[in-house]
Amino acid sequence: MSIARRGQDSRLPRLERTGFFTAGYRLDEGGEAEAVLGSAHRDVFGQHLQSFTTPGYLDGRVYTNYGPMPTLTYGPRSLDIHAFDERVHIESVRNITKTIALFIAEWCGLEPLK
Repeated sequence: MSIARRGQDSRLPRLERTGFFTAGYRLDEGGEAEAVLGSAHRDVFGQHLQSFTTPGYLDGRVYTNYGPMPTLTYGPRSLDIHAFDERVHIESVRNITKTIALFIAEWCGLEPLK
């Protein structure tokens, strides 16, 4: 028996979708911004930037899908992000801040003061 037919039978539970559903986005790897971010990340963390996919909502999808502005999402180590008990690793926040500063300096062509 299909789920649709089961939903019509009052003796069985009715299935209802709840929550937020939206189109995701994919930013192809290997772009210039990713290379600059990767270099800054290596300078601060001493290791290569790792890429991963997340099933959560990211503002980057709005910029990429409707901007269109290719968007990198980058942040600190965290646990249970956006949950009532979310937490981040403080030292990684410091290092991410340094990395973003180096990225901006390189991306914008800033040079040290003489």
